[in-house]
Amino acid sequence: MFKKLKKLVNLLTEQDIKLGLELLSGDIIVPRISEEFKLFSIQGSLILDSAVLKCINSISIHFNCILDNFDERNLDKQRLYITHSQLELLNKPIEICAGTSAFGFELALPRSLPSSVNSSLFNLKYILTAFVEFKDNIKLTKNLSIKVFNGYLLPNSDLWSNYYEDSGSIYEFIDWKIDFLSRIFNIDEFINFKFRLEPLIGTSISVLTATLVQELLIFPNTTDLVNDTRLKPKSEFVSQWLYNITNQYACNNLEIHLPITSKSPNTNPIILPTMKTEHFEITHKIQIQVDCIPYSEFLNRSFIIDIPIAITSSSKDFGDIDLPNYGIDKNSSCIPFKELPPIYSH
Repeated sequence: MFKKLKKLVNLLTEQDIKLGLELLSGDIIVPRISEEFKLFSIQGSLILDSAVLKCINSISIHFNCILDNFDERNLDKQRLYITHSQLELLNKPIEICAGTSAFGFELALPRSLPSSVNSSLFNLKYILTAFVEFKDNIKLTKNLSIKVFNGYLLPNSDLWSNYYEDSGSIYEFIDWKIDFLSRIFNIDEFINFKFRLEPLIGTSISVLTATLVQELLIFPNTTDLVNDTRLKPKSEFVSQWLYNITNQYACNNLEIHLPITSKSPNTNPIILPTMKTEHFEITHKIQIQVDCIPYSEFLNRSFIIDIPIAITSSSKDFGDIDLPNYGIDKNSSCIPFKELPPIYSH
């Protein structure tokens, strides 16, 4: 009976207190990492609306990055916490009066944070959590889901921007050559390149298929396994371009325009940016399949050429993100809690 009464009292008390949590910037845009700056900071506010005078023992802010890896073999979800930061706002108990009380905070985070991901292969999400504990043992918790964008995780970004060409021979019966002005493409663009096929006399080419392939590799926690070359990535076919060659015995110079789509129907995978982190890697490649019948043979053969490319996204995909208003009225004696100036120390 006493426990039920205590639970009812706590429930009524919690209804007299409301907890809010917000960031000044909304979504998080991660700045470029450098030798000098490894960290950056986010600012926000914790807001308490109380109907009565209350005494607070502690307030803490937790920032978590959670990776959910979907195992297609048994449909289980493997969860991994890859980033955790924590901040204590109080060093001693304080009293708050009835009304609204706001607590500003600043949390330091690594500049290696990967972008948020929501796909059929895995999810990468960020949650900001506030914990408030009162003297009368009442505890409040508030979760805030956050989107993070980091455009600086593409390895060797300068290399992808250069002109690229490659060439080779298929079974020594077909010569091929491929040309890219650049191998880095933005989401929702087309992958444009030239492909030349030159069959030797008597060799016929029937079909050419170009496919955009997306691969994901999640690294195990064990260092020995990370270096294991036997690790197999998960692959998805994102889009495809198929061409039936009419003049099968002649030289063909093809201009290929392979679409990239980030907002695909449910039947197709969602395209993700190319990135490499210490926990996972997302790569992309163009897979070209040539179907041909070599000279003096009667059976159709297929040959596959893989060309690595890079896919990027811009912060515009997260909408317009405005800087906070740091203006202060001339007659104001304090800084409003929603207009905290940045702290540039590290």
